Amino acid sequence: MKAFLKHAVALTLLAGVVGCSSTDENEAALPAELVDFTPVMEADVVWDRWAGDGTEGKWLQLKPAVSGDSVFVCDSDGDCYSYDRHTGDKQWHTDVDLRVSGGVGAGNGYVALGTLDGELVVLNAEDGSEAFRKKLTSEILSSPGIKDNLLVAQAQNGHVYGFSLETQEQIWHYDASLPLLSLRGTADPVITDKVTYASFANGKVVALSNDSGSTLWEKRISIPSGKSDLEKLSDVDGTPFVTFDTMYAVGFNGFIRAVDLFSGRTRWQKEFSSYVGPGFGFGQVYLSLDNGHLVALDDRSSSVNWKLEDLSNRRLTKPVTMGNYVIVGDFEGYLHFVSQLSGTFADRIRIDSYGLISDPVVVGDMLYIYSSDGTLAAVKIQEDS
Repeated sequence: MKAFLKHAVALTLLAGVVGCSSTDENEAALPAELVDFTPVMEADVVWDRWAGDGTEGKWLQLKPAVSGDSVFVCDSDGDCYSYDRHTGDKQWHTDVDLRVSGGVGAGNGYVALGTLDGELVVLNAEDGSEAFRKKLTSEILSSPGIKDNLLVAQAQNGHVYGFSLETQEQIWHYDASLPLLSLRGTADPVITDKVTYASFANGKVVALSNDSGSTLWEKRISIPSGKSDLEKLSDVDGTPFVTFDTMYAVGFNGFIRAVDLFSGRTRWQKEFSSYVGPGFGFGQVYLSLDNGHLVALDDRSSSVNWKLEDLSNRRLTKPVTMGNYVIVGDFEGYLHFVSQLSGTFADRIRIDSYGLISDPVVVGDMLYIYSSDGTLAAVKIQEDS
């Protein structure tokens, strides 16, 4: 039977798989205190709403999804909401009465979510009514992906399913062979026009045909090493970032790799470890390392352009970009705005005190974030000075 580490336990390993023994090393693993700086821009919460109870202490990355003029989110108890993404006006609320653990995904008039019991539930985006549901093989910890007529859902046990939204039937299935022990989490499937990219706890990313689910190529991102099962953890839990010709993927205890989308060939690689996906902007790839450092790499040469170490061990979210800034959340509920050019702090705001776990979502000039206590916030950069 497959065993999974609780993410909270896994976080104790992030400063190094082998536990620290000395007092100095233990102190070095403590979260860094926030440093003072002079803001050079202003980021404000445009609106925030209470959207259920969040994750209620569970380590679940329940992120919002945007489609059209609406933003959707579900809490872990199954309360799902739709808001006008510009004004924050509530459009509907529905209770699916399920233990939601993966979600949400939205597109083509639908909202999709997954549960701890392995159920894929699809709602109508217009009113929140249920369109259909499917039983998968294990719990779903990632957001389902929707593009055109295709819905892709990935279960924690390595099974990936493609469904037709038109017929509501399964059209393909892929099964990955996974290790006995892994971090508790799953990267979201990334769907492009013709290909779906799925990431797994075996350290691989696989390119699958949208039409048939057949394997086009697979690439190992992380290579298991060490003597113990803990030291061999090599999950790709962070969702890769895909450009028009390159996929950037990073693994735990592994590498960041730039992979040619068409051939699966590695363009470059660098040894870094992260449990969240990379960001991209200004010709740079951004990484929130598992030790809390924020790194900017040149997207062509892989050279380190800058590194910010002032957020050490603050359990950073996936980095996202908006305007001139790269943005990360942390375990105390702060959003940090950092210059893409210099790697220096530009502003800092607090969403709540319960912490930010899920990936921020940027659409246009607005960032959406769902906090652990159930706050859905829309954030905008107001001005540069």
